[in-house]
Amino acid sequence: KQFNLSRQTVRQALGDLEKDGWIIRQQGRGTFVADRAAKKSGQIALVIKSVSNFIFPEIIRGIDSVLSEAGFELKLYLSQDDPEREAEYLKKIADNEVDGVIIEPAKNAGPCVNYRYYQELDQKEIPYLMIHSYWPELDPAYYIVDDCWGGYIATQYLLQLGHRKIAGIFNIDVKQGLDRLAGYKKALLEYGIEPESWLIGEYQYKTDHDSFPYHFLQHLLGRPEKPTAIFCYNDLDAIRALDAIRSANLKVPDDFSIVGYNDSILATASEVKLTSIKHPKREFGREAARMIINMSGRKIEKPRLIVQPELIIRSSCSKNNL
Repeated sequence: KQFNLSRQTVRQALGDLEKDGWIIRQQGRGTFVADRAAKKSGQIALVIKSVSNFIFPEIIRGIDSVLSEAGFELKLYLSQDDPEREAEYLKKIADNEVDGVIIEPAKNAGPCVNYRYYQELDQKEIPYLMIHSYWPELDPAYYIVDDCWGGYIATQYLLQLGHRKIAGIFNIDVKQGLDRLAGYKKALLEYGIEPESWLIGEYQYKTDHDSFPYHFLQHLLGRPEKPTAIFCYNDLDAIRALDAIRSANLKVPDDFSIVGYNDSILATASEVKLTSIKHPKREFGREAARMIINMSGRKIEKPRLIVQPELIIRSSCSKNNL
């Protein structure tokens, strides 16, 4: 009453303060100011696979903007999707006792080979947040995109356009690729279509990701029975597949439809504007930073957040009238 505020405004403000870790609300007891412990180093470590991935510059900008506002310094480590490099960085991070770690786990389609280094972070009470994927055996805090849903809605869109022979290209080194593949298969099965192995291209990032999309689709387009559409693991794969389609003297979208993933700058970089699954990028980075700041210096329940991506429709798909 003193400040002429409504109850709803006060409730919303308290909710925001609780979300950001400034207060703790306990049912039956009341609302208390949180014990925000002093920073250890003022640093947050970010371990990612590569900065050449077209979504990561925006993610990093989002993370850095929030950390800077909160007085934290960002330390960047590139694992190159190599578990040994990841182990080296985790040891260094544990020794330096940073305030928190945001990490995209390396080779996350398989079991966690660096379990003991994550345990060391736990023992030193250094919180870590896994992004894009996580290992259930660690029971970690995580922030991921629902890639199964992304693969599902991409394939569903092509099915709704009348396509039935839909190819797919997937990076099987990472759980994101396996989840997108699962979503692709789920959509086909819902339409009564059994996924066919000859239409599914699987590759490993370090060995053949540069050339695989082109050669795989070139091979498919040379068969008597051809696909009419393809869903690609990311926009870069889609651009490479686009080159194969052109080499076969086919036009997109008149003769062939294509869907990418991430809605990166590549989606609008060529004359054919890619339909793509949107990754939230900068806002994803900002939210990841808010989560790790909230975890730093305090023992709280591990946050777990899954965001559903959306389909951005452009001009790379058309109806299949065959």
